[in-house]
Amino acid sequence: MRHAMRLMGRHRLCELASSNGGSVACAVSALSFELEAAEWAEPWDALDAFPKAELSGCRVRIPLPDGYLVTLALNCIAGIALVEFAGQDSGRA
Repeated sequence: MRHAMRLMGRHRLCELASSNGGSVACAVSALSFELEAAEWAEPWDALDAFPKAELSGCRVRIPLPDGYLVTLALNCIAGIALVEFAGQDSGRA
């Protein structure tokens, strides 16, 4: 059963977008829109929406332009996508 995802930790995305311009801000805006519209039954459903993402358990790493990264913790049963990290990708696990 698919669940509409509730986006939590949105402030991390807002901080990333406001502290960067151009392609990063546009990518964060598009990512926010897609996350708010997401309906996922399982964490791997996120890979359909974000083919360049990496899935590890319930965490999804989504690369953005210019070496930035967003890490989400997903609880699809509860319908929650938590932004755990949004910033420069420095090899975060």
